[in-house]
Amino acid sequence: MELITFLEKYQKLHSQEKDLILAHQRVITLPKGEHFHVAGKRCQNIGFVKSGILRTYFYDSEGQEFTKYFIQKGQLAVNLQSFNEGTPADDFLIAETDVTLIMLSKSVLHMFSEKISNWDTTAKKIIETKLLEKLTAKNNMLNQGATDRYLSFMEANPEVMGNVALGHIASYLGITQSTLSRIRRKIVHF
Repeated sequence: MELITFLEKYQKLHSQEKDLILAHQRVITLPKGEHFHVAGKRCQNIGFVKSGILRTYFYDSEGQEFTKYFIQKGQLAVNLQSFNEGTPADDFLIAETDVTLIMLSKSVLHMFSEKISNWDTTAKKIIETKLLEKLTAKNNMLNQGATDRYLSFMEANPEVMGNVALGHIASYLGITQSTLSRIRRKIVHF
């Protein structure tokens, strides 16, 4: 029912519509280290995170890995551009912990748009809201120094702390792991 609760934040669903969604969702488990999607492949599924943490990352032209963001319980896991346009993904989505996802395929979502009233409008609202949340978080980070970025991240993402490698957190924050270690030592001594 978690997915239904999430969707009903955006649109009231009739019992038949809920039944349709429940009948076509698939629950999958990804063990830590397994990918939900990989760069170079088309993203054909959207996952709604029931539990666990995923990380989206990519490699630059020199082969260095960078973390884009983390996806946690109650959030959607998808490379939206690849999913919508049918193009190969430019990033990877990996389970940082054991993850349980409610998965919906592209074909199922197309069927929902035919059988659930206002589905396309609801999907658009969800996408706009989630993209705005990501942009706001990134813009806030741009206006903060490294220590404030880390403190804000800790406050907003307590589940990530202790469950994800510090190197991935440093990469997300746009700092080196040694800088993150200095920040953490400084915070402990306050």
